[in-house]
Amino acid sequence: GTESNPYEIATLENLYWLSQSDTAWDRHYIQTADIDAVATTGWDNGNGFSPIGDTTTNFTGTYNGQRHKIDSLYINRGSSQNIGLFGLVKGNSAQIENLGLTNVNITGEKNVAAIVGNNRGNIYQCYASGNVNSNFSGNSNTGGMTGENADTIKNSFSKVNVTSGGETVGGITGRNNNSGLIKNCYSHGEVSGDDDIGGIVGYNYKGKLKFCYSTSPVNGDDDVGVGGIVGYSFYGTIQNSFWNTETSGHTSTLGTGKITVEMQSPYTFINEGWDFMNETNNGEDDYWGINPDENGGYPFLSWEGFAYQIPFKIKTHKATNIDSSSAKVIKKILAPGTSEITSYGVCWDTTAAPTLEDNYTDEGSVSDTGTFAFNITGLKKNTTYYLRAYATNSDTTIYGNEVAFTTFPSYSNPAGDGTE
Repeated sequence: GTESNPYEIATLENLYWLSQSDTAWDRHYIQTADIDAVATTGWDNGNGFSPIGDTTTNFTGTYNGQRHKIDSLYINRGSSQNIGLFGLVKGNSAQIENLGLTNVNITGEKNVAAIVGNNRGNIYQCYASGNVNSNFSGNSNTGGMTGENADTIKNSFSKVNVTSGGETVGGITGRNNNSGLIKNCYSHGEVSGDDDIGGIVGYNYKGKLKFCYSTSPVNGDDDVGVGGIVGYSFYGTIQNSFWNTETSGHTSTLGTGKITVEMQSPYTFINEGWDFMNETNNGEDDYWGINPDENGGYPFLSWEGFAYQIPFKIKTHKATNIDSSSAKVIKKILAPGTSEITSYGVCWDTTAAPTLEDNYTDEGSVSDTGTFAFNITGLKKNTTYYLRAYATNSDTTIYGNEVAFTTFPSYSNPAGDGTE
C-alpha cells in the first residue's frame, strides 16, 4: 500500500475490501483490470456499494485506475451524503486518476456524483457515464464527476445524466467552491434540477473554470440560475470556455455560447488558446484533439486515444522596432496542419480583433513550421494598434492571439532588433 508498492485492485472482491477497510484509506492503490460491478445491485439489502471515504475517515490516499474502468456500479442511499465510488476525498496528496466509471446508477441525498461525492483532492484523467440522482429538495450538490469540488478536476469528462429534485446541479460538479479549479474538461450528459443548474457547474462559488465546454441539455424550473455552462457564479471566474446554445436550450451571460457547427470547429477553441495535438509537438502538453468521426465531432481529450485531424496553430509575438509609422512583428507557425497554408501574415487595426477585412500582409504559402518576421508600415504616429497573426488553408482562416502596441508620437530610433 505504499507509493512504490501499491495495493492492486483487480476484482470486485478487491474493491469491496477497499470500501470496508477504513484503516487503509490513507494508502496507495492501482487498478490492474476492468471490473464488472453489476453484482452491487444486490449488496447491502439493496443499498448497493458503500462509498470509499466518509466524514469520519476521509480517503487521503491515491487511486490510479491505469486506464481501466468499473462498469455498472450501483448505489442507492437516498438519505445519505457524500455518495459516489469515493465518498469524501481530502488532502494535498489525495488523488484519483486514470479511471473510468461506465453505466453507473447512483442515488444519494447531498454531495452525490459518480467519481467523488465530496472532492477536496485531485481528480485527473477520469470519466464517467450513466445516471446520478438526488431526491433532496434543497442544495443537493449533484454532479457527473463530483457533487462538491473544493480542489482540482483536470483533463476529465462526464457523459452522466444528472438529475435532482433540488438545486446546485452540474454536468461536472454541482458546486465548485472557493479553491475549486476545473480545467480541460467537458460534459455531454443531460442536467436537470430546480435552480443553479449548469452544463459544467451548477453553482460556482469563487471557483475557476478554464478550457471547458458543454453540450449538455440543461433543464431547470427558471431561466434565472440556469445556464449552458454555469448556472450561477458568485465571484467565480470562467475563462476560455464554451457551451452549445442549440443543445443546451438556454442562453447565458456566463461563458461563451456557440452553435453546433462552431463547437465542432477546432478553430473556435484554438483561437482562445486551447492546446491541441499536432505532428510536431505531440506530448504531455497537448490536451485536445478533434475528428468529425469521433466524440460526435466535438473536441476530445488527447488521452482518449482517438485518431485526430491536425489543425494548424499560430502564435503572435509582440511588436518590436516600433517608431512613429512602422513596426516589426514576429509570428510562429507551430503546426502546419493537414493541408498547405495558402496565405499567411499579420492583420492590424485601431480596434480590437482585427481580421482580413482590415489592414494585412500576405506572405504567400508555407508548408512547414517556423518563425517569420514582417515589417508593417504606413502607421499613424502616437496611435494604439491591435495586431494578430493569421493563416489560411483550403478550409478556413484562423487568427493567433492578439497583441497591442502604440506608435511613437514622433520619430525616434527603434529599440531592439526584434530577435528572440
